[in-house]
Amino acid sequence: MLARPIAAACLGLLALHGVAAAQTAPAKDTIVAALAAEGTVLDPSRYSAGVDLYFIGQMFEQLVRFSPDLKPVNWLAESW
Repeated sequence: MLARPIAAACLGLLALHGVAAAQTAPAKDTIVAALAAEGTVLDPSRYSAGVDLYFIGQMFEQLVRFSPDLKPVNWLAESW
């Protein structure tokens, strides 16, 4: 009966070790981004969820972005 708690504790320590190992310092020319959700599509013309827009915005510079009140605002475009 004691084997289960010991096995669970060992697995927990292994998981924590993996997290600690993943937090080592990256190289100076590396960007590390952690996102809380997973995108559903990477095609900027086919996004449907809010999280998709976040991923697409990180990969592609847009000509126009939307302000919090949903009005288009120049981003890369100087005029349109």
